[in-house]
Amino acid sequence: MAVSGWEGEKRVARSKRVVAAGEGFVVCDARCHAPPLAWSPPEAAQGYVLVFVRAGSFCRRVNGRERFMDAVSAYFETPGGEQQIAHPGTGGDACTAIELSEDLAGVLADDGPARISEPRLTPVDAALAVQLLTRQASRADRFEVSETVIRLVSAAITGPGRLRSPPRAETQTAWLGLADGTKQILSCDPGVSLTELARRQSVSPHHLSRVFHACTGKTVSAYRNQLRVREALERLAEGERSLTGLASDLGFADHAHLARTVRREAGAVPSALRRLLTAGELRFGTSATGPGRCNSATTTP
Repeated sequence: MAVSGWEGEKRVARSKRVVAAGEGFVVCDARCHAPPLAWSPPEAAQGYVLVFVRAGSFCRRVNGRERFMDAVSAYFETPGGEQQIAHPGTGGDACTAIELSEDLAGVLADDGPARISEPRLTPVDAALAVQLLTRQASRADRFEVSETVIRLVSAAITGPGRLRSPPRAETQTAWLGLADGTKQILSCDPGVSLTELARRQSVSPHHLSRVFHACTGKTVSAYRNQLRVREALERLAEGERSLTGLASDLGFADHAHLARTVRREAGAVPSALRRLLTAGELRFGTSATGPGRCNSATTTP
């Protein structure tokens, strides 16, 4: 994979924009336009970074070893690794970089940082998740963003394989106990972060996310949203007037975030559901947006 050496002082145009940040991570939209067939100056990595290539291609040289990266590639930068980049063409590249704290990287790698050094191919579902994370994270629920980041990083370290059925009854019992403990904590503290949720139960966030999904068929963030929407319905049925206050109480970023989540889960915005739930007449089988259009707002006698 021969690429010509760095020639003179050719300039590399780079940009990096933070699109999300959470407990132990920062997500950036990174773009690079460099002269073709020229290696960039050596640059030492300062931390743990998972890079997903979204578009374009380039050659990456780390400690003298060269690899080709394209839009089906993901790789880790690890502390101390000396990196150079060269583009085979003029199109440059676009990547999503997930910068990890040392603590979170250690937790997700089971205290084995050496496991996260090799590049991996990106399955299409991960590619879609990366696109949504990059373009919609600023409007998404922080808990959901955190869980998406943890699932992406964990899959890049260990592979995306699902948990198999537990071989022993006591393991199944432990899993169900972890899932129930998660539900109990969320019911009392819906604003808790995924990292804190795992810490309170002495497990890693990745293990918690995988076990919860195996036991319930839902991600933790999806379950949390359903729990919050049910609380919102109860408050709306009692005549709650301040949707901004309701959003704050339930841990939503703002009124718009509450409205989007409730509409996705219940089929109508909070104001329409409030009118339905506080109506003076029984309207079984009728949704907030018209007959038959909102199954979740119907009741079977």
